[in-house]
Amino acid sequence: MTAGVVGLTLLGAAVRWRFLDQPMRYDEAYNYLNFSSHSPGYIVTHYVPNNHVLHTLMVWAVSRVFGTTPAALRLPAFVAGLLLIPATAWFGWRLTRRRAVALLSALAVCRSSALIEYAANVRGYSLLRLSTVIVPLTSWSIFFPALRIQRTIILRLAAVRALLARWAKV
Repeated sequence: MTAGVVGLTLLGAAVRWRFLDQPMRYDEAYNYLNFSSHSPGYIVTHYVPNNHVLHTLMVWAVSRVFGTTPAALRLPAFVAGLLLIPATAWFGWRLTRRRAVALLSALAVCRSSALIEYAANVRGYSLLRLSTVIVPLTSWSIFFPALRIQRTIILRLAAVRALLARWAKV
């Protein structure tokens, strides 16, 4: 199963990579000019509907390291979009304990046109989708302690997840 999920993630990366350098859309440019180009202090104090704070902070950091090309500004969404593929496979496996469900779930995310677009967009939608999958996975681990992972580690991850989810607008 692991090889299949890795293969689908690499396929998803190849598909999404092609769209990273397309021209900026209005909402992407608006987000960068009005939020990501300002200081982190400004970003966290301007909590408005168009500002996904956690994602905007990531874009700010990436723009300082890699510059302000469309591909560079889209890196946080691209990475979140790629992580969504194995996270969805994990979620499918946790629900059913069936490899086929995990692989089909990963395949669905890998080839979803909406999720491909989100991964090539300077907005927090990919991060939001990733959080949507991670939240039940960490919550599940709290309520079903039969896992081998220590409960305190899961509780700490859940607390961090809850704080970050607030900024990611989950």
